[in-house]
Amino acid sequence: MFFRTFSLLAALALTTGCSPDHVEVGDDTSTPTDADGDGYTSLLDCDDDDASVYPDAEEVAYDGIDQDCTGADLGDVDGDGFDAVEAGGDDCNDADAQIFPGAPEYANEVDDDCNGLVDDALDTSDDDGDGYSEAQGDCDDASAVRYPGAYDLPYDGIDQDCQGGDNLDADDDGYDSAVHGGDDCDDYDVAFHPGAEEVAYDGLEQDCDGADLTDVDADGFDSIGAGGDDCDDHDPESFPGNPEYADGRDNDCNGVVDDNIDTTDDDADGYSEAGGDCNDADASVSPGTAEVPYDGIDQDCSGADLLDADGDGYDDAAHGGMDCDDYDRSVHPGAAEVANDGVDQDCDGTDVTDGDGDGYKAADDCDDGDADVHPGASEVAYDGIDQDCDGADVTDVDADGYDAEAAGGSDCDDHDAAVSPAGTETPYDGIDQDCSGDDLTDVDGDGYDARAAGGTDCNDTDAAVNPGEPEVLGNGVDDNCDGLTT
Repeated sequence: MFFRTFSLLAALALTTGCSPDHVEVGDDTSTPTDADGDGYTSLLDCDDDDASVYPDAEEVAYDGIDQDCTGADLGDVDGDGFDAVEAGGDDCNDADAQIFPGAPEYANEVDDDCNGLVDDALDTSDDDGDGYSEAQGDCDDASAVRYPGAYDLPYDGIDQDCQGGDNLDADDDGYDSAVHGGDDCDDYDVAFHPGAEEVAYDGLEQDCDGADLTDVDADGFDSIGAGGDDCDDHDPESFPGNPEYADGRDNDCNGVVDDNIDTTDDDADGYSEAGGDCNDADASVSPGTAEVPYDGIDQDCSGADLLDADGDGYDDAAHGGMDCDDYDRSVHPGAAEVANDGVDQDCDGTDVTDGDGDGYKAADDCDDGDADVHPGASEVAYDGIDQDCDGADVTDVDADGYDAEAAGGSDCDDHDAAVSPAGTETPYDGIDQDCSGDDLTDVDGDGYDARAAGGTDCNDTDAAVNPGEPEVLGNGVDDNCDGLTT
């Protein structure tokens, strides 16, 4: 302090032409003085009437006085950039640099972000007091009416019970309301929905198909009980206009049973109409008559002409089918092909040919001039050749969804599915899991590699601790990694 005072006096002597020995307090009103006797003249002392105020004096926080003449009172003791509440600021704990408005909230029973709440906005906290936290499935922890098990008001666009969407199935029958994009025609009655058992003739549409059930036997005629003219709606063989048979039923619904039945064999072929003769005026047509293929006549009364002469299950190609030889049972679509016999057994248009002799015909072999290329062949990665004829070369050996760099992709290790641009990086293991070009050595992103990775960061999980940080006195932390906490 003596040196500083002497230097000041010497400076004054140079400007006044006097030596320091001749400078006396009160000799000249323009001469700097130390009125409060704190060792600093008014040139440096920001309050020369108060001996507790001078440069380097101990600052008293929040008292509104600038004791150390820095230009302002001390309002931010912990140096976190926020003034204390006591100093008119909003830092609720000015003794902890980790506590300030906007700081991340942690589950530590401390109000880290100074919002007046302890451990709020955490997945494990129940912010709205409804008994459920986000970790317990609360989809809106700011609303006490939304939580798992809450009553979900239908059709309001709000997911009250946190099931992933609004309740569009009010009667809980498994079908959403038709008014809201579903197909339940009455969403307040569990008996009404697609597939429900329909009650015939009640005027209601239980199965939501657009109409009441009025034709139970599905013969195309509504029941008399539903205003139709089907005399027996439980018998598909009884309806107006149906042929009458000698079966003790009113098949044509004319009110008379077994009337107008032709029980005679008009064409003398051994069969009457009642016996199944589909043309009782032609003796060449009757059940049991040999069918003539492709003539358009149903000789055996089977219901159609014969279009599958060889009985292999495929109709003749010349008559609308796919059998290229309808007189040979061994020839039809799907038949086993005999190679190089000149016969098209499977009706694909050609005989089996295999140019490279690899067992695959040209139609299936993507390169019938190379015996190493065919369906099922072993694929050679990255060679640009599709050996197994699946449509592409193998460029992603480890099947992690990223092509190898050798194939023009971005996977830096295509033999390890854990290594890809989407891989999770493991710090300090010397492996570049995310293909970023290097291993992760600076976890906290403060610009300093961890000591575990050969760097100088003594705490690589805290960005506020590194060799470039100023040491914060009294916090018990080695902020600048010099090995000391002071």
